[in-house]
Amino acid sequence: FQSYGEVVGTKLLPGAQKSSALVRYASAEDAKWLVENLNGNIPQGLETPVIVRFAHAKGAGKGEAQSQGRPGPYSNGGGGAGQAWGGKGGG
Repeated sequence: FQSYGEVVGTKLLPGAQKSSALVRYASAEDAKWLVENLNGNIPQGLETPVIVRFAHAKGAGKGEAQSQGRPGPYSNGGGGAGQAWGGKGGG
């Protein structure tokens, strides 16, 4: 995924039939481009389409992240500000 932008971190999430990965990009713009252009497509070097989306903030979906006043992943108030995680799923 380095051919799509500056990768600053990765984490493999192995699964029984499918594996996933978290890929952190240096800029939110690179991550946004991947979400908009690579989602549902086959990236270079792979043979199957991938799912690309922004990572959810811890507690997101339960209302915890907003109710506790924690900053979002691209705000100036949180750790790792300015770095973007983009996830990929697939084979």
